[in-house]
Amino acid sequence: MRHFNRITVSSYPKFFRVTLVLSIALLLFIGSITYKQIAELREATDRITHTMAVEKEINNLFLHYALIQSNAFEQILRSDGVDQTAFTQHKKKHDSLYHKLKSLTENSPQQQQYLIEVQKAESELYASLEKLLQNSTNNIQPITERTQLLQPITTAMERLEQIRSQMLSVEDDTLQLWEAQYRSPILFTPLLT
Repeated sequence: MRHFNRITVSSYPKFFRVTLVLSIALLLFIGSITYKQIAELREATDRITHTMAVEKEINNLFLHYALIQSNAFEQILRSDGVDQTAFTQHKKKHDSLYHKLKSLTENSPQQQQYLIEVQKAESELYASLEKLLQNSTNNIQPITERTQLLQPITTAMERLEQIRSQMLSVEDDTLQLWEAQYRSPILFTPLLT
């Protein structure tokens, strides 16, 4: 009986050591997985934030086109003279919005292609608005002449709206992808913790 007690008592320290080593190994394993999932969570959050920033800038840019068109029409309707400085200021503001969006989407070839199309439609819009503003000094124009001046503006604005929808669609698809990647680690991190 004494011999049995000695074996049992002497095996306890070995058992505790092995258990301690296994516990530490398990904690290190769980800790490393948790760290990796938190890093993935942070990366997914950054991607979602970036996508939302891109959507915001897309909306800001295209809102600017509507504002410049509205400003031009307001000047014509007031018949108090055309203020080219306001038009020039809008164009400068647009340039900063465009370049910000271009830098935000530099890793997206599809968005960069859309921005090239934006430049073409924008050039048509500005040229048509300038032509309309220059001809607005002559208030006695036939309706057909005014309609001819307005048609290219309408066409350019419709094209810009199409591009805006396409760009937002790309960002929505990207956002859904990032949200799916975000949901995966967020489910397991609390369990591991």
